[in-house]
Amino acid sequence: MNPVALYFASGESLYAGVAILMLAIVVSPFLKRQMMLRLRSVVAWLALVLTVMACPPFSWIIDAIFLALFATWFILSKNRPR
Repeated sequence: MNPVALYFASGESLYAGVAILMLAIVVSPFLKRQMMLRLRSVVAWLALVLTVMACPPFSWIIDAIFLALFATWFILSKNRPR
């Protein structure tokens, strides 16, 4: 089987996605330059994709709460690019 497909099917991308997302959240207050803010946004969306592709066995309510929290953070982030 394809190693990339196996990586996502096994759920291993959940850990990488959560770690990358936490890193993006932690460094957000320290970013000032426009390019770094855009890079942070791309990294945050990549982390969300990795987390979703892991197919974690959560109920739909947990998934909806996670997505709502991510969207709230992303929209209300004071350092988001304008």
